Amino acid sequence: MFTDGKTTAGPPPSPVAAEARALGIVIYCIGLTGADGIDISVLNDWATDPDTSHVAVTPDDADLEQLFADLAKNISKPGATNIVIDEVIHPDFAITNLVPPSKGTAMMVNANTLQWKIPELGVSGNEGALLEFYIRHIGTASGAKEINESISYKDTENNAATFPSPSVTVDCGIVIQPENCPCAKEVKIDKSLPFLRHTLISISRPSPLRYFR
Repeated sequence: MFTDGKTTAGPPPSPVAAEARALGIVIYCIGLTGADGIDISVLNDWATDPDTSHVAVTPDDADLEQLFADLAKNISKPGATNIVIDEVIHPDFAITNLVPPSKGTAMMVNANTLQWKIPELGVSGNEGALLEFYIRHIGTASGAKEINESISYKDTENNAATFPSPSVTVDCGIVIQPENCPCAKEVKIDKSLPFLRHTLISISRPSPLRYFR
């Protein structure tokens, strides 16, 4: 769709675009800024998600030819098959739990490495996949740390994939001191019987100490 995002006639396009996406139609929006400007939020609303790969805007009409050429390449791609992703996290961290991915299968090779295999992705239409896992800091140094040491991607079609580079700030200087146990108390209660004494001793123990990293 080549548009500036401004509706001048006819019914509102947004419901029509939503219905088309629900039917599995992939919508790309290309916009030329021009003298009157462009409403990028509208293009993002009409286009298929994610916007980064389905919306392109340029202020120069000379770039339009390249934009349409790139779009043609993207549409003609058959998707990806036999995907293998190998991810190695930084030695300062250890994988503690691996959630089954939304597509394919994943396994822990060791405490620092996981492998994710997807038979096919994007073959019949636009789609994505999600893998979630949990890590624990096992190092001794504080500061900002990159989570991944390396991540590689390969598939049968030789597609290229770009992955984010997450980081976390670790503070190893926090020390948790447990509270002291309270002193025992002796209580004497005189009853009608002579020499009757009740001793009540209450001892509470602090909760087990937990360290969070």
